[in-house]
Amino acid sequence: MSSEPQQPDPSQQPAGDQPPEQAGFQQPPAAQPPPAGQQPPPAEQQPPAGTSQGGMDPKVGGLLAYLLGWIGGLIIFLTQKDPELRFHGMQSILLNVAIIALFVVLSILGGILGAIPGLGLVTGLVGLFLTPVIGLAAFALWIFMMIKGYNVEHYKLPWIGDMAENIAAGNSATA
Repeated sequence: MSSEPQQPDPSQQPAGDQPPEQAGFQQPPAAQPPPAGQQPPPAEQQPPAGTSQGGMDPKVGGLLAYLLGWIGGLIIFLTQKDPELRFHGMQSILLNVAIIALFVVLSILGGILGAIPGLGLVTGLVGLFLTPVIGLAAFALWIFMMIKGYNVEHYKLPWIGDMAENIAAGNSATA
């Protein structure tokens, strides 16, 4: 017998004393490139950072909702899942419908009042100046809303914004 202490056999050590690689813990295998001529397996595709749930950059979607008028709003509303983009799409639709309705009402009113003797000249002059002012205001609002949409700001227009919010959320159109 030798007087030297014996080294314990590593296979007989208790599990708590074993190094991690021997206690059942294994390092994950290093990723190896695929053999020549083979494509690597497709990884799970994550949408790029800054995209909405529908796959479009929210800034671009917000801008396009207003830029293309009611058609752009409809496309954004129907194709995007992001609630903010859906809101901007619906608000664009309602805003454009309201502007078109305003011009139709003013045209009908101008035609009716213009047919009345004595009011025709006055109505024509008022319409001559009122129509471009309303058109410029609508143009300025259009630019303003494109900026708000591009900045992905939840800017609600009076009356229209509440209706758009409810419709985009899936609620009834009444506020």
